[in-house]
Amino acid sequence: MTINRYSFPIFIAISSSLSVCNANAFDSTTTMLKTSTNELALSVSGLTNGPFGPAVESGNPRQIIITNSGKYPTENLFISLPKWPLGTKITSNTCPSNLQPKSSCQLTITPGRVASSDGVNPCSIGSSPLPGVIEIGASNSNTIKTRVFVMDYGCIYQGGYIFAIDDLTSTSTSIGGKVLATSEQSQALLWGDTLDKFEGIDENSTSGANSCNGATDGLCNSRRILASGLKPPAAVKACEQLNDSGFNGWYLPAICEMGYDTYNHSSHCGSKANPSLQNFTSTLYDNKRANMPVAEYWSSTQFSGAPDFAWLHFTLNSGQDYEFKKFDYQVRCVRHLSNEK
Repeated sequence: MTINRYSFPIFIAISSSLSVCNANAFDSTTTMLKTSTNELALSVSGLTNGPFGPAVESGNPRQIIITNSGKYPTENLFISLPKWPLGTKITSNTCPSNLQPKSSCQLTITPGRVASSDGVNPCSIGSSPLPGVIEIGASNSNTIKTRVFVMDYGCIYQGGYIFAIDDLTSTSTSIGGKVLATSEQSQALLWGDTLDKFEGIDENSTSGANSCNGATDGLCNSRRILASGLKPPAAVKACEQLNDSGFNGWYLPAICEMGYDTYNHSSHCGSKANPSLQNFTSTLYDNKRANMPVAEYWSSTQFSGAPDFAWLHFTLNSGQDYEFKKFDYQVRCVRHLSNEK
């Protein structure tokens, strides 16, 4: 009887202790961490518009925002950092150990001058970078991850070689920019089987309701050409139909997206020392950062002097000239980076 009398309250005490432990155990409905982005791409600092060109806005810090969307504070919140490329570092961390419910904190990452590694070398040699993975968790929460890339010209990302970088996007999202397809079309193509003039896409055109910045905006040019009902085989149609590495949205680049005007043929693309915008000859070909043969490529820019001619780009010395639309030349497509959370 003595054993029974004392064993009963002991049993209750153990049961109560277990109940307390279970209440503090991880429960995704009570403590849940969320990240503002699963992937964040930054730009290296110190970029120029080409080997001798003017400075490009680059190397801006970017943030990852961590939110506790649960009902209870986190306990012992931790942040595990990867091995960063040289010069890249966390410059601000506002995350406390006990992040309160419905509260957020942020990590600020500032990039250096070296791109993410492909496992051996920086990806600027024309290779694919490996992500640096940040892990954030707590003893009473889930663990979240964000993949971080530090990009330079030549890095292969979202299906192509990065040749233009826009580091003025929101600091809570990835950089913008443009990539060049990793290879040209398998065969040379004509610009289009037409002698018709396409309004608003020549080297003198400016942006408007029915026109593009013809020398610099290949996406706008391509859309206007496609809207006309131009049928394949045609250079612009080949880009529209391209799905490279699972990415679409490819277009035929404008003449100044391709290079600079070595021979002063009035393409308005500037010189090697001062190109009019970031282009794949300056940032890739001249630095041997992409697999690009010596070839002549069609642009989406029509020649203003004759409706049956369009601008052509030669990679070897960035020669630019105009040619008859019904001749066959190589096609190399480009696309804008998808800046998604």
